Amino acid sequence: MVINIVAPPLIENSAVQGAAHMMQSEMFALLSLKNHESFCDVLHLHPPCDLILFIAQTISDLTSGWIKEYVGHYDHACLFGLCGRAASIEVEYTLCNMNYIDFVILGEPEDTLLELVKNLHSHKAMNNHMQGINGLYYRYKGESFKTEKRVAHENLDDYPMPNYEHLKLGQKYFNVCSLEASRHCYGNCIFCGGNVYRHQNHGEITRAKSADRIYDEINYVVKEHNVRFFAFQDDNFFYDGNEGYRRAEKLADLLIGQKTRVRFSIQCRVSDISQDLFGYLKKAGLYKVFIGLESGSQDVLDRYNKGTTVNDNEKAINILGNEGLRCQHGYILFDPFTTKKELRETIDFFIPYKDKLFSFTEGFLETRYLELPTGCKAYEVFKHIHSSFSMVTPESFVAENYFLNTETIDIYNHFNKIIVKRPRKGSVFSDELSALEVAIEGK
Repeated sequence: MVINIVAPPLIENSAVQGAAHMMQSEMFALLSLKNHESFCDVLHLHPPCDLILFIAQTISDLTSGWIKEYVGHYDHACLFGLCGRAASIEVEYTLCNMNYIDFVILGEPEDTLLELVKNLHSHKAMNNHMQGINGLYYRYKGESFKTEKRVAHENLDDYPMPNYEHLKLGQKYFNVCSLEASRHCYGNCIFCGGNVYRHQNHGEITRAKSADRIYDEINYVVKEHNVRFFAFQDDNFFYDGNEGYRRAEKLADLLIGQKTRVRFSIQCRVSDISQDLFGYLKKAGLYKVFIGLESGSQDVLDRYNKGTTVNDNEKAINILGNEGLRCQHGYILFDPFTTKKELRETIDFFIPYKDKLFSFTEGFLETRYLELPTGCKAYEVFKHIHSSFSMVTPESFVAENYFLNTETIDIYNHFNKIIVKRPRKGSVFSDELSALEVAIEGK
């Protein structure tokens, strides 16, 4: 059986590209270790194969049409499957709207894929060979079947070293190498799809690679691909908010001690940031930190169950600034319960920092309104209020069906018209703040 692992189409000079290709490279290494014939179709060349597994990490991966277009190139018998965070969380959307998909891997894909490949011999015998494999949602003869949850793999260091073959395409597509160091975040934000995804497996969900293993991966990429910029894709680089700090210090010890000259970025919570730790990580090569500030309104932070305060946000921004580290912030301007007062508080908080916070100068981040992954606490709350509510996508978003406050509907629609029509003058965030202020004032 020949397996093809396919990530979303390449985008030149994309600042956010790499996470799906990281997963692609990890699964390819695992299949190769088990002597399975497999491809990583990075350039979408459509090699002949028996099973194609698409990676869909975001909602746009499911809705943009690239998967359907790829499937359209095959006129011979082939199984089509999906894996990844969005594919797993929005499995019902997938099976309702993508009738060409035969199965979806629920939760972490590695062990499920190995068992599937081992047991799947022919399309005709699919039911017999899929029904005993944990971690699957599949179709058979017009019906859908869901198997038991799979137990999460306990030790991430067990997995083989990813080969990162996609980096051979060069800096035109990959000027940064995405890495995975852990699978957990100790936060409990009500909108987090990561928590939903991790709980689609049984067993211990707090797992992390060792500092030695992470260093080995970095060293491999530097030597084999001559790439020295890295982006850790973990929801929280410090995962448990305890041992994660000690591991970070050990990794910094290795990088500094071995004089490994690299630059890297991480994602973490506001509450993780301290002067001493981040000063030391900077010496090891840290240059950018993504933190979910979300809002400048305490009511909003409490509604999201962030476990942080507006003062915590301010302190984190200042520490990163004092250390000379870029602060790339997550922010959510609108959610179903947003009020004019909260928007005003958010503007007042962010304006003094808008030129200090890192933001892209092209495109729009998907944080203008709060996405509600199926199964997260925020989704369940809103579903209780709006029984007909379903997954929010850019294509299906309608303000009148999303917001509970009519004043907020007017503000959002005004804001959206300004954003669409106004020429770009600065960063995405700066432009959005400016447009929001105009919309609130009703000009």
